[in-house]
Amino acid sequence: MGVKDLFARVVSGSAGRVVETPVRDIVQEAFRQAEIPSPQELQAVRAEVSRLTAEVHALRNQLSALTDVVKVQQEQLERAEAERARAPAPTEDLTRAVALAQANSEAIAAVSEAQAAALEAGLNAQRAAHDDAIARLEAQLSELRARPEAAPVAAAPVAAVPVEAAPAEAAPAAADDDDDAGRRGRKSLSHLHCKAPGCTEPHRSKGFCGKHYQGWRRGRLEGFVGPEGAVRDGEHAWRVDPRFEGEPVEVVGHGAAAQVQVNGEVVPAESVAAA
Repeated sequence: MGVKDLFARVVSGSAGRVVETPVRDIVQEAFRQAEIPSPQELQAVRAEVSRLTAEVHALRNQLSALTDVVKVQQEQLERAEAERARAPAPTEDLTRAVALAQANSEAIAAVSEAQAAALEAGLNAQRAAHDDAIARLEAQLSELRARPEAAPVAAAPVAAVPVEAAPAEAAPAAADDDDDAGRRGRKSLSHLHCKAPGCTEPHRSKGFCGKHYQGWRRGRLEGFVGPEGAVRDGEHAWRVDPRFEGEPVEVVGHGAAAQVQVNGEVVPAESVAAA
């Protein structure tokens, strides 16, 4: 029985009511020391994102209203000029009225343009803050999902014998955040390139660029150990120790005599049914 199953039975039983509060306090303290955001903090970030989105929509509505005002003034000016052109002999009063209307229209247009520029700047600032808040939230959630469990002890080498077993679903991996890595004292890897053959795109996670990383997550990048130790070679599939995720892999031989080599060394592998 796994430790998780035992723990679940204890918590779900009569003893769970006794240890529920201490366990919750311990978990919250562990999250605090590891700088993992609490559900309340994540909810606060989501609320802030919603507020910023509402402000962006309000600014857009104001900008649209100002645009309508400018359009109305321009239409009035065009009508006045058209009436002046149709008049056989414009009087001095009409000329002054047209000039005044044109001056007013130009003044309103200038004020409207200034207000529109200010609103556009505010909209860009709000959008940047909105994007930063979303990026921070995604980075925190990604780091939380990416925390690995303790690696299992490697089993003794066994022959690669085909076994009818469904492949385990690849666990999602989160992208590394260079800024967050710098804040936590880890060395940034943004200067490295993707280790996929022939790719010169910058490193994102697991040594791959964004495109190859997505292919690796979906188990479609051959030549490298996939999520949860999945290895594919054509129509055949194996599973190795998950600690080899993202490492170069090569399958030597065929059938029961096939050997899986990670970084040039033979490692224990279990043959599974290819999806």
